Amino acid sequence: MEAWIEELFSKELLYKAAEAFHTDATNAKKLGDFENYVFEVYRDEVPFILRLTHSSHRTKEEIEGELEWINFLHAGGVDVSLAHTSGTNDLVETFKVADSKFFACLFTKAPGQLVTHKEPAFNEALFQAWGKAIGKMHAVTRLYEPTVRKRGNWYENTEKQVTSFITLESDQEIKDKALQLVTEMKQLPQRNDTYQLIHTDLHNHNFFYHEGKVYAFDFDDASYHYLISDLAIAVYYATWRATEGLGIKERSAYGNDMFAHLLKGYVSENKLSYEVLEWIPAFFRLRDVELYSVFIQKIDLSKADERIKRLVGDIRDRILREELLVELDIEKYKDLLES
Repeated sequence: MEAWIEELFSKELLYKAAEAFHTDATNAKKLGDFENYVFEVYRDEVPFILRLTHSSHRTKEEIEGELEWINFLHAGGVDVSLAHTSGTNDLVETFKVADSKFFACLFTKAPGQLVTHKEPAFNEALFQAWGKAIGKMHAVTRLYEPTVRKRGNWYENTEKQVTSFITLESDQEIKDKALQLVTEMKQLPQRNDTYQLIHTDLHNHNFFYHEGKVYAFDFDDASYHYLISDLAIAVYYATWRATEGLGIKERSAYGNDMFAHLLKGYVSENKLSYEVLEWIPAFFRLRDVELYSVFIQKIDLSKADERIKRLVGDIRDRILREELLVELDIEKYKDLLES
């Protein structure tokens, strides 16, 4: 979290937000503070997830749009964490701090646990369940009609990130390549079967795994986007974490194997055309651009440890060389889509 936002946050704010949702933050566990403050709080010893978002990150309307969609997915049988109303029957509570605001919301805590790439459970069965969860989410969302469209298109945030945070003269080529990539990707066909509201960030740190099912959470980045992006993101993060420090050959071998299982799960819930698989390389490049801009925004690289410097350096080099994290053998998946 940015230092100036840290100065605004307080325990008093946490307690007030928890109280608004009839929960207790006395023994709250801090779970995250990268883009939002996330805590485990309690009601009658039952754990819930309390999230506080600064107004510089999201508007109240954007959060309401996110939560409305989450609860629609839940009602449609998708395994997501239900958003709860407060004591005043609102999904989002507002707290004024200095000249800004924090927005609070409360979620059911998902069952299960996070599975890292180092664990035996990070395997073919999980990959297939992961794909199945994405497929069901996409299928159910086709019926979704928001009361008001409160979530934006993907490129709005990406263009803002790139222009606001990739500002060094030494990064001008990266900025140019990033904006050109976005321009090209905006020309991809936006049809009912290719473009809708999606999670956009469903990597393995944004779901729990329980009894063979994936329970998704952290929909903070939800936007109108190409459906294939959710699959590309899954492959990107699984490969990025599992093959850290390895070359393109090793990364591609891992990514292709993972994608085969992911895709098998996906098509069990939702149809996918072969055409969109050919777009995946662009989405790998896009995630490199987005990650690079986030690292520049959130981290002082001069003070970062050597691992973070190397990871950011690798991303930067891939962008400049237009190298992919993973080279997928798209042709081998054609039969799976047609079966």
